[in-house]
Amino acid sequence: MNAYQTPRVSHVLGESTGANHDAGQTAVVSVLEEVKDRRLVERGLRRVDAIVGRREWRARYKVPQDAFVASYSGNLGRKQGLDVLFDAARALSRTPWSTRPSVIILISGDGAMRPELEARFRTQPEPNLRLLPLLPEADYRGLMATSDICLVTQAKGTGRFFLPSKLLSILVAGRPVLAAADETSELALAIREGDFGVVVPPEDPAAIVQALSDLAVRPAELAKYGPRGLEWVGQFESNRVLGQFERRLLEISQFSRPATR
Repeated sequence: MNAYQTPRVSHVLGESTGANHDAGQTAVVSVLEEVKDRRLVERGLRRVDAIVGRREWRARYKVPQDAFVASYSGNLGRKQGLDVLFDAARALSRTPWSTRPSVIILISGDGAMRPELEARFRTQPEPNLRLLPLLPEADYRGLMATSDICLVTQAKGTGRFFLPSKLLSILVAGRPVLAAADETSELALAIREGDFGVVVPPEDPAAIVQALSDLAVRPAELAKYGPRGLEWVGQFESNRVLGQFERRLLEISQFSRPATR
């Protein structure tokens, strides 16, 4: 049995995405402008088609049309280690690059850390950082559509025993992933197995800056990550998971059945 199948399902809901996007109930599918003909995962992952396009969403939220957008959406808690994104945005804004597009980091959601993040945003504003509110469903799907890459951050030592539920929504939307996580975390293991993104060390803004700067000028590589993520996330389709669960129950029942004379 694959290490990322049935045993992992009990951990995959360990973190809410923070905007009623619980992957265990609704895995959101964005119909992106760039991938309209891509095969979408639908079996067991309830499909929600997005009408909001990339250009329309960026105009609404005043994001430059030609920017490379890296987004984080979900719980704004301490275990997410989101200060690293502020530090990365500051480093990006102070690093001259003539060979890549501008990089914009979007943070959306709510949680215990939001007041602190808002205070830092007010006192240390960065031109390439946006702190957005908790988005309604349609705007969340628009955020997925407009993102060139999605961010999943974890503080050191927090990701050993769970897989963030937001990962499923990101992958079903066909988005590549940049994760800041421990090498031995469930998240890093999943990304390496599925080859649908890049992992950098947690709490390391320089590593995030380098990864974003590299990926912004390698669209062909980014384009490969989306289909790989769709393929990997298919293992969480309900018909596949329930089939595995049924087989395990049958195995247990046969093993525990009393012997007959």
